[in-house]
Amino acid sequence: MRTTLVLDDKLFKAAKKKAAAEGTTLSEVVNEALREALRAKPAAQAAPFRVTAWGDPNAPKQHLTPKEIYDILEDEEIEAFKRLGRR
Repeated sequence: MRTTLVLDDKLFKAAKKKAAAEGTTLSEVVNEALREALRAKPAAQAAPFRVTAWGDPNAPKQHLTPKEIYDILEDEEIEAFKRLGRR
């Protein structure tokens, strides 16, 4: 397929130089560069990590709803304010 591309002057010169060095055409250099750029790359794999947990791993697990967590935090905050008022 024929098309027109607008290339940066330095990029054009580098591609022409590469084509001459490889004994190929500018079109082939551009096609290969596009193939490489568009080729699906494998997803980067995250590095393994360790989780440091505190507390007794054998203790019964608690599954709290956000509302229950909010209520616990609110109760703790109220108790903290009460302690401040006693000073």
